[in-house]
Amino acid sequence: MNIAEIDIEQIVQQVLRQLEPAAAPAASVACTAPAKATSTATLTERVITADVLAAHAQAGQQVQLTGNALVTPAARDYAREKQLTLISAAPEVAGSVKTAGARWLLLTVDESSACQGAITAVKKQTSVRLQAERGDTAKDAAETSARELNRGGADGVVILCDKIATAACYANRHENIRAVPLAHAADLSLVDELDANVICVSHQGPSFADYLRIFRRLWTQGS
Repeated sequence: MNIAEIDIEQIVQQVLRQLEPAAAPAASVACTAPAKATSTATLTERVITADVLAAHAQAGQQVQLTGNALVTPAARDYAREKQLTLISAAPEVAGSVKTAGARWLLLTVDESSACQGAITAVKKQTSVRLQAERGDTAKDAAETSARELNRGGADGVVILCDKIATAACYANRHENIRAVPLAHAADLSLVDELDANVICVSHQGPSFADYLRIFRRLWTQGS
């Protein structure tokens, strides 16, 4: 038994000695791994989630995104954890609210006959892709706007309500959201200046003609 124990001990020691030199190259690889991450991963997905980054990018890499890509908060956290550099290209026309074919979501919290009449008229005169829903409050509509835009359910949102500043403020608390309050047709320049994707329109105040101007401008850009 003693001889067997000695033989086993000798074998263990030999194996350990053989394993020790093999560990050194592994350390070397670990040190040089970040250098490989200087390459750039290109993603064409419209919505960038943490799972998308995990599947297509390596730690330390630069990640090229399309101009209209929406990055979720979880994806940004993942990027920071893995030291990924997210690079957005110039905004693309596809999927933009500035192009024909953009998908619009209309959230109505408060309404008026002049406003609804103008919406009906513009829908008949154009080929706008419009989905209409009700919103309980300005805050609720703002939350819905952010959720739909960030999941790719819409390219732009119009919120009709009394508290347009409140709605815009709540919406702008979310990533990728650029909301503006629109009390008059004269304020339409703000949409272009800020590249707004959430437009909070006062349900009363503008005339029927002004509402026509507002909705035609928003829903026929690029036509």
